[in-house]
Amino acid sequence: MIHYQEQAYWFQFWPPQGEAQPFEVYHKLTDTQISEHPWLSSPYFHWWRFLRESDAYKGLCINARLSKVDNEVYRYFGDICASDDFWTWWLTKACELFCEPRSHSPHTVDWANVDDMLEESRGGRRLLISLSLEGDIERTKAEVINLLKRMGVNEPSRSRKESMALFQIFGDPKPVALDKYYRAWRCRQDNPDLPNADIAFECGLKKERVTGSANRTDVSNDVKRMIGKAQSIIDHVHLGVFPVLDKKAAANIERYLSDRLSRSKMRREEIRSGRYTNPVLAYGDAVEPIYLMETS
Repeated sequence: MIHYQEQAYWFQFWPPQGEAQPFEVYHKLTDTQISEHPWLSSPYFHWWRFLRESDAYKGLCINARLSKVDNEVYRYFGDICASDDFWTWWLTKACELFCEPRSHSPHTVDWANVDDMLEESRGGRRLLISLSLEGDIERTKAEVINLLKRMGVNEPSRSRKESMALFQIFGDPKPVALDKYYRAWRCRQDNPDLPNADIAFECGLKKERVTGSANRTDVSNDVKRMIGKAQSIIDHVHLGVFPVLDKKAAANIERYLSDRLSRSKMRREEIRSGRYTNPVLAYGDAVEPIYLMETS
């Protein structure tokens, strides 16, 4: 869970934290430092950076600047090629794309939403509870849990790994590995004639330049594998699927897209209702509002 403007958001995977300091593509960070970086530790950041490398998506962005583009992924992600400001994009748009249904979170009842809360309560989707602000917090939590159990409310049958977000992560991403794939691929694009073994040093995968024929061969093969995985991600990310690491995973894209549509039903209903506004935009942030629209 993370809070934006005091509103709680839940995500399937770790979300980006705070506005990070810029870093070079060829940064030489350890695995631990990468995993602790407020952006690099989140697969959603890597989704953004890989999508920006997609020629197919770059074409959509260019065409959209000239005329209207009818593409689902572009309709939601927008022109991410126009700016390298990830944090603003995340706060104003992406957190709504990747969060779990916001209606699952507790909400206080006030005159602005009392009718909606009563309607959901009558429909059996929510329970209205009056909590004392003077009571012990641990006691309150225990009593609420007991109340829900007495009412027969159990954990959902779906796996905790099954997201209900509008866009869901494909598989089980490893942020540290994704960062290495990206760095190796980016270094290859910038240095097309550089041997793979030297790429490992230039992009920070190795602290020292690799020497010795056998060692260089092993490292070269490892870098080649990383570049291949990065290219596979880039070749498919414009479809709204991330990360597709190989041909075996690519064969499951059609089924994934169908499952995603089914699992995100509640979240899409929330978007259509317009009840859950983006708290950053609601607080008057100086960013052009982004409205999530459903056409089907």
